Order: sequence, then C-alpha cells, then structure tokens
Amino acid sequence: MQKIQKNLGSTGESFFAAWCSQAGLTANPSSREDDRGWDYIVEFPFLQVGGCSADMQPSPIKCQVQVKSTDTTNRTKASIRSILLSNLHLLAKASMPTFFIFIEFQGKLEPQAAFLVHIDEKLIEEILKRIRTNENSDKPKKLNKCKLTINYDESHKLKSIDGIALKQAIETHVINMDTYVANKQNFLKSVGFVNGNVEMSFKLNKENLNNLIDAALGIPKEIEASDVQFSSTRFGIKGNPYTNEENALLSFDKQPKHRGKVRFKTDKFSAGLSFDGEMYLAPSFLLPEDAFAYRFKGDFFDLKVFDHSKSTLTFFDVEMNIAKLRSVIVIFRHIDEKNTLFVELENFSDLPTEVIEIKTDTLSGTTTPEEIELVQNASFLAEYFELEQELSISLRKLFQNKDQINALSKFLKSNLQPEMFVDLKQLDIDLSKTIACISFRHTDLGRYVVGVILGSVGRLEYLDEDEDKYRFLPYENDTKKIVITKENLISNKEEFDAVFDNFILEHYEGKDIQVIKTW
Repeated sequence: MQKIQKNLGSTGESFFAAWCSQAGLTANPSSREDDRGWDYIVEFPFLQVGGCSADMQPSPIKCQVQVKSTDTTNRTKASIRSILLSNLHLLAKASMPTFFIFIEFQGKLEPQAAFLVHIDEKLIEEILKRIRTNENSDKPKKLNKCKLTINYDESHKLKSIDGIALKQAIETHVINMDTYVANKQNFLKSVGFVNGNVEMSFKLNKENLNNLIDAALGIPKEIEASDVQFSSTRFGIKGNPYTNEENALLSFDKQPKHRGKVRFKTDKFSAGLSFDGEMYLAPSFLLPEDAFAYRFKGDFFDLKVFDHSKSTLTFFDVEMNIAKLRSVIVIFRHIDEKNTLFVELENFSDLPTEVIEIKTDTLSGTTTPEEIELVQNASFLAEYFELEQELSISLRKLFQNKDQINALSKFLKSNLQPEMFVDLKQLDIDLSKTIACISFRHTDLGRYVVGVILGSVGRLEYLDEDEDKYRFLPYENDTKKIVITKENLISNKEEFDAVFDNFILEHYEGKDIQVIKTW
C-alpha cells in the first residue's frame, strides 16, 4: 500500500483552525512563519454572566497556540518535541496564556489524537532557567540555536478530536482571564528570585570584616571595602557584573530581627532576672560555616555574642524603675563577688538557648559597694514612702543626692531623734517652759521630694555658755508627719511654712510648750 504524502504542518494547522471554528472560537494565524513563537491567537467569545451589566462582563479568554503535527506513533521521540528556545522564550513571556497542541496523524489523512500542553508556571521556570544558564555559560549560543524538549502524555490528551474538547481543555487552565494575566505577570517578576535579584561581592581585611559584623548587628559603622561588584542573580545563577567599584564605604540599615527576653543568672541553675530587649542577628554569609553572631540590646545593657566563644556585656546608666534598678544591682554585686555571669535567651526559636557563661574581663559598667548601698537605701525610701511602682531614677541622679538619701534612710531605719543644737542669740526662748523642737529631714528622690517633719518634746542643755549655745535633749515621745511632693520644697518656702504651722497647731497648740523650728 502506498504511503499517503501530505504537508503535516499545513494539514495540522487546517484541522486546528477548523476545530476552533466548530467551537465558536476565532483563530487568527500568524502573518510570519514560526518567528513569533505562536501559530494562532485564539479568541473566545464574551461569556455572558447573568445579572451582570455588559460593561462589567469578565474579559474573554485570549491565548497563543503553537501547532505541532507528527506522523509517528513514538511519543518519546525527542525530535517531535524539541522546540527552539527563542520560540519558547516568546511563549513564556507573553502576558496571555500560551499552549502547544501536538496532533498525531499516525500515517493517516485525519488526526488520530491531539494533546494540549499548557505553558504553566513549572514550564515557564524551566524555560527561563535554561535561558539564564545559556547566557552565563562559557560559550553562550543564540536562542534560535538552542532547543528544549516539551513532554506530553495521556494526561494532556483531548477527550475527543474536535473543537468542543479543545475549548474545554483550554478552559480548565484559564478560568478567569483577568486573574490569569495578573497571576502570570506576578510570577514572571518573582520566579527565580527567592534570595533576591542582585548579588554584591566585595573584599575586606580582617578589621573591616569585624566592623561589618558589628554593623549587621545594628552598631552604626562605615566599612571600607574594595573591588565591589553588583551582579544580577536568578535561579541561583550569577550574571556578569554590571557595576564595579575599586573602593566603597558600606553600611547596614538593620532592623531588630526579634523582640524577646534575656535572663541574667548568678549560676547555671538559678532562676535569674529576665529583661526585655531587641535581637539583632548577623547574616550567615558574613560568618564562618556553622558560626553565628547576635546582639541583644536592652534599655540598660548591650550583650554581643559571637558563637558563645566571644561575648561582651556592657551596662549603661539609664533611668529605670527603682525595683528594676535594685535587681540590676543584684547582678552587679554578683559580678563583683564571683567574677562571672550566666546568660540565657528566651523566646528565640532559631537561636541556641543554652546558658552561656561570661567572664568579668568582658564586662563594663560594674558598680562599687558605695553604689550598691546607695541603691539599697533609695529602694528602702521608695518602699517607706510607698513610691515603688512610680519611682524611676538613674544611678547618676541618685549620686547627686547620695548624702541626703543615705542620711534619711539611716534615720528612718534607726528611728532615733537626730542631734540638734540651738543658738539662743537667734531665738526668743523662755527656758522656764517645756521645749518642743521641730525638725525636717528630706531628700530629692527622682521627681519627688520626700521627708518627715519630726516634733520632739525635751529640754535644753548648755553646750557653750559664752556663745549662748544649747543642745536639745529630747524625751522619748515624738511625733512624725510624712511629706511627699513633686515640687521643690526649698524653693516654695511660703507653702512649706504653712505645712509646718499646721503641724504645730495640730500637736502643740494650747499647751504650755515653747516651740523651736530648726528648719
């Protein structure tokens, strides 16, 4: 039997155009043969959606199709499916949907099977990656000299060899034209750029490498670099540099990676004290393999850790709640006594959480016994005057009033009458009467002034007769009045004199007592 001779390409396209017409689709052929990547642009009619105004009807499907015809029955034969990369490039980059239709004649006059292959995201990625690979090879070729094999199997086969089956197959891939086009454009912009689209390379000496790690940890620094290059990178394939600078200054604009807690402990198994802060994590590409570096910045301390082998902890004198300051002093005292501190991270799932030990030679900002005593006395006063929840203060501000704070604390703890002296030359005193001596002990404490007015009844004892000076010797009974204000008592004398006068009226008015004010 004589084999039928036919032009497979023209025959296949004729059948394809007929199928489109049969299904009510418009098939617009390419005016130039095989140089646009597609043979037909197929247009669907408007889909009439009930209850929807004509101007709101969804856009009709419009797609590009390349027709491939074969007489072979061997679908694994590569030559049938081997497509020019230049054509595939056009199909992959097109905004509209694109397809291949493989028509098998199997040596007969009419098609015996047809297979529709959608150029989907997986195939687009393969095409673009192949183009990038070729472009960055040692000997890149023109795209019309490269080919890529497109596979098809029974899953792509039309249910029947006609226009209805063709139309239904296209519609399974394109449900909504507007959504399809938007999704494809977004995919084309993002595919292959999982780790960004630009790669920067540069050279650093050891000092500047350390500076770069510090900068990545949020410590403001400028880094001197040489041989700085920027290259386009896609699918992990680095392109040729498009920018090359001999020298440059680098800096990081690094935001905290996490917020969490750090716990300072006096030993590995103690409860410790927990503080909030911000975590900075150095990028792995700056570090040796399997190493890590992070920085935890709190409101009064800065902890920097490099692989737990090199750690630094710095404390700052900032204003904080007095209870918190007391807790910090506990840490300071332990550092002074034990020469070590244990640190544990909390709420950071991607960082090591084991307890690390820091030696005192890496610490700065430790305190003195004098500072420890001062904070303890200030904490006592805050509790005594019921200001623990409200009082915020720094060590520096405490030291500005350390003598008054320590004296008032000592007086209130001992509950002893302070020793007082009276100069009778300055006072009109009737020594025949019982004497009531009124004194005021106070101190600035943060934004408050706290103190007590103390009234004691007693007698005067000669101290220096020539100078007419006496020492006041109190009896056991005395009276106190607590005073707390946000004003400066010393500068508001008129108002405070009224407080004194009210105290005297309340406790000594109408009694045969001579009152002396020593404030």
